[in-house]
Amino acid sequence: MNKLRWALLGLGGALSIAAGFIFPGEETHGWWSAIPGFFALFGFFGCLLIIVFSKFLGKILLYKREDYYDGK
Repeated sequence: MNKLRWALLGLGGALSIAAGFIFPGEETHGWWSAIPGFFALFGFFGCLLIIVFSKFLGKILLYKREDYYDGK
């Protein structure tokens, strides 16, 4: 099941990027709008950055030592 989910995720990403080439936008408002698939990749890497940053914050602020709740 896990391989199937990764395959579907990859297929969805590839289709999203391919759609940028097949159906280009009508009007560009900046250099980024002219790049096919830019917003799909921007969203993917933005979410990846949020995940990595939140794991970093979790290690700093939330994780405690193994013996944190032992009697002192």
